[in-house]
Amino acid sequence: MRDYGAPALKHGGLGIASFLTALTALFIAFLDFVVAQYLGAIHEGSRASATFEGAVLILCMFLSLIAIGLGAAAVRDKEFKRVFAVWGLSIALGTILLFGAIVAFGLAGGVTVA
Repeated sequence: MRDYGAPALKHGGLGIASFLTALTALFIAFLDFVVAQYLGAIHEGSRASATFEGAVLILCMFLSLIAIGLGAAAVRDKEFKRVFAVWGLSIALGTILLFGAIVAFGLAGGVTVA
């Protein structure tokens, strides 16, 4: 009988949760941009649509922060694979950088709301 060393590592629940939470935040942000374009075409940038878009982006930011916390905890766990944790961290950090770029663009006067 052969001994192949340590048993194969499995994916941890924290890493998978981080990955799914980050994907959910990115998907909701994408849907928010699609809805914003649709509402902008219909209502031409009303206050109600801007408030809705802002609330959804804050929700996505909150989900991204949760994904970062889950991913950081999963990366430190030595018992499980870290693939999903690293992907979750990468997607969540990319989403937060995207939000930062959107805020910087908005503060620079790129978008006007009537």
